[in-house]
Amino acid sequence: MVFKGNTDILSGTSHGRAIRLRRWRIAIPVLLTMTMITSLMAQTAAGAADPGRSPGTAEPIPSLPFTETVQGVWVPQAPAADQDSLAIAAKCNGGGPIYQPYWYKYRARSAGKLVIWSKISRLGDFPYRQPLAHGIATINARTGSMIDCQQSGGTMTSMGTNALLAGADVYIVQYLTETAVCEPAACANQLETSLYVGFGGSGVPINDDWQNSTPITSLPFTQTVDARLSTRQPTDGFQKEACEDWSWLNKISHTVWWSFTPQTSGPLDIRINDVPITQSTLSNNNTTSIATMSPDGPKFIDNCQPPYGAFEAGKTYLIEVGNHFYWEDFDNFNAVDPVKISISGSLALRRPDLVVTNLSWAPTSPVAGSPIRFSATVKNQGTAPSPGGVPHGVLFKVDGTPVSFSDLWTASLSPGASVTLTANGGPASDVWPATPGTHTLTAIVDNPNRIANESSETNNARSAPLTVVAGAAKPDLVVTGVGWQPTAPAAGSAVTFTATVKNQGTASTLAGTPTKVGFMVDGVAKTWSDTYRTAIAAGQSAVLTANAGTAASTWAGTAGPHTIRATVDDGNRIVESNEANNIKDAQLTIGTLDSRPDLIVTSVSWSPTTTTAGTGIRLNATVKNQGTSSTPEGTSVGVLFRIAGTPLTFSDTWTTAIQPGTSVTVSANGGGSSGLWIPTVKGLTSISATVDNPNRIPNESNEGNNRLETYVNVS
Repeated sequence: MVFKGNTDILSGTSHGRAIRLRRWRIAIPVLLTMTMITSLMAQTAAGAADPGRSPGTAEPIPSLPFTETVQGVWVPQAPAADQDSLAIAAKCNGGGPIYQPYWYKYRARSAGKLVIWSKISRLGDFPYRQPLAHGIATINARTGSMIDCQQSGGTMTSMGTNALLAGADVYIVQYLTETAVCEPAACANQLETSLYVGFGGSGVPINDDWQNSTPITSLPFTQTVDARLSTRQPTDGFQKEACEDWSWLNKISHTVWWSFTPQTSGPLDIRINDVPITQSTLSNNNTTSIATMSPDGPKFIDNCQPPYGAFEAGKTYLIEVGNHFYWEDFDNFNAVDPVKISISGSLALRRPDLVVTNLSWAPTSPVAGSPIRFSATVKNQGTAPSPGGVPHGVLFKVDGTPVSFSDLWTASLSPGASVTLTANGGPASDVWPATPGTHTLTAIVDNPNRIANESSETNNARSAPLTVVAGAAKPDLVVTGVGWQPTAPAAGSAVTFTATVKNQGTASTLAGTPTKVGFMVDGVAKTWSDTYRTAIAAGQSAVLTANAGTAASTWAGTAGPHTIRATVDDGNRIVESNEANNIKDAQLTIGTLDSRPDLIVTSVSWSPTTTTAGTGIRLNATVKNQGTSSTPEGTSVGVLFRIAGTPLTFSDTWTTAIQPGTSVTVSANGGGSSGLWIPTVKGLTSISATVDNPNRIPNESNEGNNRLETYVNVS
């Protein structure tokens, strides 16, 4: 039976949330066999008579925010002994028993972060609302893997999940870690459980945990944070109020964090919501804790031991602000006061300072027409680490014109540390097509200005002269146009391909040597032209027409969109000044389009970003669905990585549907050395990524645009 609009047991207020009456059932003992949570999907009819007691009968959460309070007559329970409960006990409770688990299920409408609060109490006359030790766990409903779990021996427990993708299914399990032992004052009363599930999205503050604390780099400092959707961690600490025994007030929630490292020693005036941290903060429900950083995380300082608020040069400090856990209830979950932190004082704080100490390029002796990849060695000569999670961008310019950039490095750079960053993007596929002469190469670190707290913003650039020799006169063939006859072919008609070839080099091709062009449709060779033997002088063009093929000199057109690729000198008979610019693609659509996915690779990256011979490299590819329908759920979106044209590693773990217009990044997990590429040859090497390889998604609207090639410089 469900009662809506009843008076809330905890707050005495009347509102529209559900209060359900349910008799708590005794778990049926089964064989205590530890299994992995992958048995979740098998739980179906076994729990049909007992809603909420298994994954198969999980209570659906229709929308967020979701609040439910449940009351029921209870009796002492045996430990939950089903396979899924045992797996939760092993993952979350160290193998200790859990009792009376209750399952919920939610499907994320959009990407974001769940915020979950749980409370379980005995409703006796005394002690008033005695809390029970309990926990909550979140589980991937599709794979059975554990996402997160938290436990509490006190009033409440809370947690925030990792970021969820749109369409993700998640189980939320609320459970006891102690049996509901009958006490004389409570035997005739009830057990009450409460659950709140909210969706953080962009509302979760970025400094929700100490690992992502907001760095304070200059004084005075003031910031206000909306902490309503912040959570707590097991490492959260609580400072004694007024240095009295507040052991009963031992929990905090809605924690947010800041960090700083003084360059000089001394005191600071720190205020939370305009109240000094040395005063009691019970009046505004905030508590402040100060900790020092250690390899194991925060080490909290006793605020009752002087000198509290004096800071030592060179140490990294964390400031944690939270709400008193004891006072919280679900009704004021969204009424937490904003947290305003104000810090002033005469201390100098440490700050990062990024400079470019060296410029390099590959090949080291460039010849006109060859692709050149630039690298810059970046050093943090400041007194504080650069922020983690922020791209440390480098822009490369030749004679003042931007030609390429690096934006893959996001790790923190310690004071005095250096890293060499290599171009991974730019107008010409992250390389510069060299032109003869003496040039000025300039590298600018932190471009654009993502790291706004540097001690100096005027020393980010470094320049060096770059000389490109003209080299021997050679032809350079490019395809400037791809065409076909008839110009608007129908399905089944014979299509003849043509290519306009230009010699943009400095020497003529040799008369008598055929200038060949190969034609591919959606990545499959179909026809070619190999009869043109007239010399093509420098600066001149010629139109070549297909005269032979794998089946005929024409292609029998099929309905749908197609990528037509023309490659000049595909047999590499002609020695050119640039062998990397022989390809041109064109799009041909035959008939009417239907709704299909279309996967492309938009970028290829690697980690570590500095590639060294003999060191394992993990290749990554960003895949975008630019089609009009999603990829099929449960089908692996495979990516094959080739090194210098040779297949080496692959990724095949992504099985979630990719919606139209969205992108995902996948990493190699197989092939090579456990998914790693270990370079053995130094120098510029090509890397290509081909999505949907093998062809598990056969209905793409375009099967000829799945490949992207780039270059890496191996040192």
